[in-house]
Amino acid sequence: MATVAGHLIKIKKDHPEANLSYYKPKAQIVKQVEGIYNKMDKSDSISIKYIYDSLKGQVTYDNIKLSLAFID
Repeated sequence: MATVAGHLIKIKKDHPEANLSYYKPKAQIVKQVEGIYNKMDKSDSISIKYIYDSLKGQVTYDNIKLSLAFID
């Protein structure tokens, strides 16, 4: 699943018009991940573990990665 999520992130970046909504996690999950993502320093690489820890393990690593594909 992590590999698929990684590819979706690349597809979304290279082809923003592509409809990937089938793979989008529930809106609540994306919103939670986006809240933490927006607080992160963008000059560093994105830390999936930081997001996971900030959400106290309530969102899986796979759903975090998938959510990142849908955050603009």
